[in-house]
Amino acid sequence: MTKNRKVTVNEVKRVYDGFFKIDEYSLRQEAEGRDFQFKRLNFERGHAAAVLLYDPERDAVLCVEEFRIGCFAAGMEGESSFSLGPIAGMIDEDEYPIDAAIREAREEAGVEISESDIIAEFTTLPSPGGSSETVTMLLATADLSGLENCVFGMDDEAEQTWRRVLPRAEVMQLVETQPMTGHLSALMMKLEILRLLDAVPAPSRTDTPLY
Repeated sequence: MTKNRKVTVNEVKRVYDGFFKIDEYSLRQEAEGRDFQFKRLNFERGHAAAVLLYDPERDAVLCVEEFRIGCFAAGMEGESSFSLGPIAGMIDEDEYPIDAAIREAREEAGVEISESDIIAEFTTLPSPGGSSETVTMLLATADLSGLENCVFGMDDEAEQTWRRVLPRAEVMQLVETQPMTGHLSALMMKLEILRLLDAVPAPSRTDTPLY
């Protein structure tokens, strides 16, 4: 591994200060005999938690569907701008990621989970080339029986989320064939790894209708 690489911060200037923040970094990099100055913009969003609920008894997962500005701005208009993802939200100050996930599960999907339901946790940087945001990804087991597809969300946050309980295989196919949120893709892949390792219970009623 390459060593003795050095990046020095000359100046940090906030160039946008709204709901999100954008900072301009003036930097100096020294490595491999090169020494140069450059600038980078960093999108300061904060830190988030995302949780995917899995019911091993029914081999089903709970997703939420909502309008995504990124989809819309990428040209995915109409229904395509509403996409599936895990339950997710920003971590409040002095809040642990697991506590944020538990809170968001209640707010976005009307489901109560606890810390003992968590079966996996890992942290990613979705776009380190331009953002300092980290996302703590969590998988949790939950009893999804009897849950209807309902609408949730916080009015004061202009949030509207549709709760969807879907067969795991169907969601996996969507991840493989359609543009999905990166959070959902990462969590579905983690779930598949755990299933291959027999780290989650195998479905016991695969021939039983979900609802």
